Formats: sequence, C-alpha cells, structure tokens
Amino acid sequence: YYASGGEPWIYKIDSRSHEVIDHLPEPNYWTTGIAWDGTNIWIKDVYPNDKSSLIKLSPTGSILHYFSAVYSCYQAGIAWDGSKLYYGTNVCWASPPGAQSMIYKADPNSGNILDSILTPSGNITGLVFFDSSLYYCDDDAQSIFKVNQSGKIIWAFPSPGPWPTGVTMAKGYLWNVDWGTKKVYQIDIGITPTVPKNLIAESENNYVRLNWDPNEDVDFFQYKVYKAGTENFLNAVCVDSIISIQESFYLD
Repeated sequence: YYASGGEPWIYKIDSRSHEVIDHLPEPNYWTTGIAWDGTNIWIKDVYPNDKSSLIKLSPTGSILHYFSAVYSCYQAGIAWDGSKLYYGTNVCWASPPGAQSMIYKADPNSGNILDSILTPSGNITGLVFFDSSLYYCDDDAQSIFKVNQSGKIIWAFPSPGPWPTGVTMAKGYLWNVDWGTKKVYQIDIGITPTVPKNLIAESENNYVRLNWDPNEDVDFFQYKVYKAGTENFLNAVCVDSIISIQESFYLD
C-alpha cells in the first residue's frame, strides 16, 4: 500500500507486476505515512497544520480508530513492528518552540507514547520497521537511512529520486515512493535470503525429492533450486523456482 499526500486515494499495488490493483479513499486530506499490521491499515495524517492523527482503517477503508498523535505539521511516516506503532514528526514554521524531528513508539490500543527516538536527520518522509531496525527516507537530505532503535545510523545512501516520500519492505526488497518522479523504486539492500529449514534430500523412483519445513517469513516469496555436478557447486545451474507455499520438490 502507498499514499500520495494531497491526493484522495490510498493505492494497493502488486509487488511483482507493479500494477495498481485497488485503491481506497483517504479519510482525511493529507496522508503522510502508511503501514499494514497484517489485518488492517494504519495511516499518519497531517491536516490541517494544527492536527496530527493516527488512523486505523479496515482493508476496505472504514475508520476503526482515530488517535491524536504528537504534533507534526509536515510529512512524516508510520511503521508497524508486529505489536507497536512507530511514527515520525517533523519541525516546520508552525512547530512549538524547541521542537525536534523525532520518531515515536506508540501503543496501538491507546495512542499513548511508549518511547521516543531523536533522528540523525531532520525531515522524515517515510518509515518502516524491519529486523529490529528502522528505515526512513528524508526528502531534504535526499537520502534513505537505516537506524537502530536508539537512532544511531547503521547506513545511509542517496535516494533514487529527488523527493523520497515513502518506504516499505516486501519480498526481501526496500520499496521507495518518490513524489518528484511519480515512481515506486524497488531497491536491493542485500537482505540475507531465507534458508529452508530441516531440508532433506531422498531418492525416489529415479528422482531426488527435496523436503523442508513451511516458511513463516512474511517477506519470503520464493526459493530457487540449483543443480550442480560437484559438491562445491561450481557451474551450478538454476533449474526451477519454488513459491513460498511449497514444501517439496522433485529433481531429476
């Protein structure tokens, strides 16, 4: 899912074909962050400048909860870590005195703040939580950052477009929405691929049958099967791809 602030729609796109497959109406005017908790959609909304909200939506766009968030008058982001929400706030001309750009951890049942993280750069425009780290883009620095839960930079790199406005993680890749180019970028950040657990190879009727445990990784899409004539897999050849729901494969 992604949203473009100032437009009336939240879009759902297919991560393989990159085609828009559905869209939902925005509950307010300026959605600046979106997250999926496995069942429902969460959005960060900033409009007008004196209000910032966390809104929980059903998959069909119905409002389920509406919480006030810490003040923010500019673009930010929202992320889900499996049980809690993270959302960004930015400073602008209307911010309270002494305000700083922050990432807040909030209880999704009450909206109450549980923790706060001072960001190393000052203009959060997209946020996602993955593997105990936070990834966010900054349209002022034109960069994408990975930080730990204390706000320390793990790495950073220039964004593909001039105005990065959203990030998410899916199928082992980082996805970045850019407002300037009107594009969604798929970025390989070298995430270690999921290893099949309890993999067993057995001979069966002139075939080798591979068996493994079901994969429960939500970002896992497929395995690739390679065949080689030596134990060190020199000159290995990919013979097939296996989708995530499979648990066995016959190899001749």
